Amino acid sequence: MTSHVNDVSYYKSLVNLAHRALNETLEHTEADEEHRGGFLCILTPGMPAPDLVTWIGECPWHRAERRFRLSQEKATRLAAHPDHFSSWQSRNPDKDQWGGAIRTRGPIVSFSGLPEKADEAICLATAWRCGLIDTVTIDELVKVSDNEVYRSWEAGNLDPRTLASDDIDEIVRRARTSDMI
Repeated sequence: MTSHVNDVSYYKSLVNLAHRALNETLEHTEADEEHRGGFLCILTPGMPAPDLVTWIGECPWHRAERRFRLSQEKATRLAAHPDHFSSWQSRNPDKDQWGGAIRTRGPIVSFSGLPEKADEAICLATAWRCGLIDTVTIDELVKVSDNEVYRSWEAGNLDPRTLASDDIDEIVRRARTSDMI
C-alpha cells in the first residue's frame, strides 16, 4: 500500500472533507463547547508513523493533547490488529482505548474530539466521500459500534453518502489512479 505523504492535494482534500463531516455532525447533534473539534489522523498500515495528524474544528487547548494522542492511539491500535476493521473491536475504556477509527481500502482514518460514536461517524463520512469504503462496509462498521449517531443521519435523510462535495471527484480520481484502492 502506498503512502500519499508527499501528495499535499490528496491530504488537503481529506482534511476539507473531514471539516465538512464535522460541521454536519455538529449541526445535527447536541455538542457542548468542549466537543466542537479534535484531531484527524490518517495512517497507512505498515508505515512507522501517521501520514497526517491535524486539528479539525474548535478544540479547547486543555483537551488538545489528549485528543491528539487518542487520534493516533486509535489508528495505531487498529493497525496492530489486521483482522479488525474498527477500533471498536479492541475498545477498552479501562485503558483509555476508544472507538473512532476505521480501516478502509486505503489508509486507516481516525478522529478524536467528540463522543466516540460521533468520531466514527466523521470517519465514515470522510472515507465514503473519498471513495475509500462502500455501503456494505459502512453497514458492517455501524453494526459493530451500534452507532446511533450515524443511524440518526440515515433516518433524518442526512446520510453523508448522499451529501455533495466539490472534492469527491478529484480525491476519488487520485485514489483510483494509485494502488491505494
